[in-house]
Amino acid sequence: MCFSASASFITSGGLAAIGAVALKKANGKQKVLAVIPLLFAIQQAFEGVQWLTVRPSTWSAAAGYGFLFFALLVWPTYVPITVFALDEKKRKTLKWFVGLGITLTVFFLAVLLTQPIAVRVVNHSIDYRINVPFETAGIAVYFITVFCAPIVSGKRAIRWFGI
Repeated sequence: MCFSASASFITSGGLAAIGAVALKKANGKQKVLAVIPLLFAIQQAFEGVQWLTVRPSTWSAAAGYGFLFFALLVWPTYVPITVFALDEKKRKTLKWFVGLGITLTVFFLAVLLTQPIAVRVVNHSIDYRINVPFETAGIAVYFITVFCAPIVSGKRAIRWFGI
């Protein structure tokens, strides 16, 4: 949550509880979907730490990279792979989303390894600033992999997840 440490930590705790229940109730392949709230809980915990350490420091850098690890490396790959694993009927189409997601993740990994990040508060929100070449194209591919892959699914529940 981009407006306070407490909001981030409360959201993280709530997502962790939801994820734990979902993981307990899920069976087989459903577990890959059920773990998403737990992963997002970790990401939100990093953002909570970021709020507490927003001034330049080792803790701030670690929290910033932790948050961006999920935002830029986990989600573009994990979401399409999850949809691919759960939807056997649309795999021919979904493999393209997986390929795009992996390509984007490798691209963002290279960016994170070569570009410094700057984290600051702007208008009561955390702004993660990093120099991303071809930023507009990256945003478009990110949207396609993370949001459109579930929408393309043949399973209605997964389509709603994408929406």
